[in-house]
Amino acid sequence: MDIIELVAARYGPHHGLRVLAGNVIGAGGWARLPTKRQHDYVNSRAGAFIASGMMYLEVSGPQALDVLDYLTPRNLRSLKTGRAAFTLFTTPTGTVDEEALVLRVEDDRYLVSCGGGAPSHLHEALERFPDARVVDPDVVSFNIKGPDRIAVMRDLVCAADRAAVEALKPFQACRCRIERR
Repeated sequence: MDIIELVAARYGPHHGLRVLAGNVIGAGGWARLPTKRQHDYVNSRAGAFIASGMMYLEVSGPQALDVLDYLTPRNLRSLKTGRAAFTLFTTPTGTVDEEALVLRVEDDRYLVSCGGGAPSHLHEALERFPDARVVDPDVVSFNIKGPDRIAVMRDLVCAADRAAVEALKPFQACRCRIERR
């Protein structure tokens, strides 16, 4: 069961899911809530957003950090395992190419969430640093936002993973399993 099915099982069917260029887009929302009401609810409680429109890359290997250094002016060397940083990928001439969130999964493994697509000079970076690999990590991601986001997340994950979720600070991540009901 994927995240859309899990949310639908708990909150009812989504009215208006569409597939656009391989991305799942919510056109009607759950329970047909008006957009303003959804916005107010997220600001006062919590709301979940499927982030399937993002492109995910896994960059790994002994030169993974060299590839990321080539793509962004941000220094990611001090990024600790389990932490994330927002960054901009730039072209070799310094113009903004893509925004991204970089999560350090292990010493030589990073998960990169790009706003719209892969950085335009990724292949050039990989040619310069052949001991790095980039693969499609086959992940599903969703965001939970709002002041009650931790309580909502705690309710969604397995009991064994709740303490890890509760301990999260901004720009941190942890692996967790979804509670199947």
